[in-house]
This record gives sequence, C-alpha cells and structure tokens, in this order.
Amino acid sequence: MPTSRSSKKSLRKSLARNAHNREVRSALRTGLRRVRSALAGGDATVATAAFRECVSTLDRAAKRRVVHPNTARRHQARLAKRLNALGAAKKA
Repeated sequence: MPTSRSSKKSLRKSLARNAHNREVRSALRTGLRRVRSALAGGDATVATAAFRECVSTLDRAAKRRVVHPNTARRHQARLAKRLNALGAAKKA
C-alpha cells in the first residue's frame, strides 16, 4: 500500500483511469458486436448506422489512447470491407 501523500494520490488517479478505460473498452466491444451482428443479419441500413457509431467510438478511444490508434484503424478497415461487400452483394 502507498504511504506517501503523492503515492496515495497516484493510486487514486490510476484507479479512476482504470475504471474509465474499462467503461470505454466495454462500450467499444459492444459497438463492434452490434456491427458484426448487423452484418451477419444482412441488413445494410442497420449495419451502416451501427458502423458509423462504432467508428466514432473507436476514434474517441484511440484519441484517448485507450486502444492503440492502429488497432482502431484496423477494426474500422475490416468492418468497412465487410460492409462494402454486403452492399455489393445486395446490388448484384
């Protein structure tokens, strides 16, 4: 356990940050799950709406360094690829 005042404050800050980051990561996973289920369902309009919301969440998490920016971009690229394939399949 911390003994000095500064280390006690550091522990409080780290616990608060940890709780916030956990919430952000959980929201991010939920968003990814929603997009993936919409893509699996084959509904392009629902998938597009979920994708836009998820991209926003990913960008915010990357900006705050909750996830690595490259990880966020990789998720976005893969989801966009699947969304575009769904749109092309609907048109064909």
